[in-house]
Amino acid sequence: MNWDIVAAIAETIGALAVISTLIYLSVQIKRSQETAIANAIEQTNASSIALENQLIDNADLWVRANSNEQLTESEKIIISSIMNTRVGTSARQWSRAALLRQDPKFAAVQLVRFLKQHGAAEKWWKENRREFGARDGWMESIDSKLENVD
Repeated sequence: MNWDIVAAIAETIGALAVISTLIYLSVQIKRSQETAIANAIEQTNASSIALENQLIDNADLWVRANSNEQLTESEKIIISSIMNTRVGTSARQWSRAALLRQDPKFAAVQLVRFLKQHGAAEKWWKENRREFGARDGWMESIDSKLENVD
């Protein structure tokens, strides 16, 4: 038996094994990425539902806050919790936008609409916005959109 032929066959088998492994890994990475995107979308949807439920559960309080009625300290904590949740969700959506292949400004636009529709929310934002820190232009995007909305 010619050892050169055996060596060539072994190298060919080795190369095929490497190529098939690379193909398998690329398929697995793609599936993993698709799963991560699906999970991020599911989390975003669940967050949106939770945000709306939080407002529904505290509708009377929310109406009072937006009517500039005097609130108790415990009611102020509830309003602050609602706003922390909403603003924090917007910030996370901004950060996840690249993964979801979305325009990050969409998250900012949603928050700006909410802030403009609810006076108490906009007032809260102006007083507490710095607590959220900079997130690659997120805060600046919201501030500029608030200034430019009629």
